[in-house]
Amino acid sequence: MTEREFPKPEIKKPQADTLATLLSNAENIEALHGKEFAEVFSSDESIRSFIEELDVGTFVELLNSINGIIQDKDKKDWGMAKGSVPITMDEGIRGSGYTPPPAQDRQMLFAEVLEAMKKMVKDERSLEDTAIMLSSSVNAIHAYTDANGRTSRLLYLLLTKGLNEGTEPVIKQALSEGGRDIVDINPEKIEGELQSALIQRIHPKRPGGTIESKKKGKDIVFNEILSDELRSELLEMLADSTYSSIALHRYLDDKPDAEKYLKNYPEGEAKWGGQSKILPERNNIMVEALFRDLDETQAREILSIYRQTKAEMVRILIDSAVHSDNKEYTDTDGTTILERFRQKIKRDSEIE
Repeated sequence: MTEREFPKPEIKKPQADTLATLLSNAENIEALHGKEFAEVFSSDESIRSFIEELDVGTFVELLNSINGIIQDKDKKDWGMAKGSVPITMDEGIRGSGYTPPPAQDRQMLFAEVLEAMKKMVKDERSLEDTAIMLSSSVNAIHAYTDANGRTSRLLYLLLTKGLNEGTEPVIKQALSEGGRDIVDINPEKIEGELQSALIQRIHPKRPGGTIESKKKGKDIVFNEILSDELRSELLEMLADSTYSSIALHRYLDDKPDAEKYLKNYPEGEAKWGGQSKILPERNNIMVEALFRDLDETQAREILSIYRQTKAEMVRILIDSAVHSDNKEYTDTDGTTILERFRQKIKRDSEIE
């Protein structure tokens, strides 16, 4: 079986002053229309006006330009990664095996981010809320081979602090090594809340559950008719455990033989480390049995549902900021996902 190859991480060039490099390249950023960064991001009014004038093409070009300059790339090499972007433990989304949405969905999702920004500006929402939505979405879409986190931090600070002599020092710090300590707009901070909203929206039919398999990775046995490419894509999907579980449950929802691949566990008590916890009823997916029976059409259907699930997660991240007061984004104590996100960003930030 052919393993899917990820692009090798690029060796980062030393950058004494990333912000200075960015400012000196403003003339090469077509989305600025000949203006300097300091002019565009000089005031609340000028920032809002800039957002209102953006179209999808110039918005994506702006993101590509900023990221390319931060990476110290030649202009001809600015742009999104061609394939999947592996996320390492020291990047902006950490610790949960997060896999970004597929490359083919990036342009569509960035268009939705821009539409959301324009709505928030039209509704006179704060630039802080707009910046949280924009920056966390850039982080979640994770379109670039490197510097996704630095790009998101720069966008957040430009919208919330502007660019002038007083704000340049903190922006320089945020773009330097350890910049996440300055500010980190990491959607992992609200991952649990987003996943709960996702499950309630797209998979309300059955009790949830995880994936059960005695074998792992290459040892999983597939239907022999599946191509190596499909097997590799399914294994890659399984590595994204939370979202593959959601996708597989969605796939089985309307299948008459679904019970064949589900193992039901009633609500009951479980013990870990000497502590007891009540677990809700759950249906775990017997993935080995399922994959042994899949034909190519069914495998492609599962992968399509998985792709839709990843895109929907980003949409919920966006929508939880745009329509923050919606009931689906409000906790039992009345706290919204956006407010919780805002609190966690400030808690972990070194700036006011």
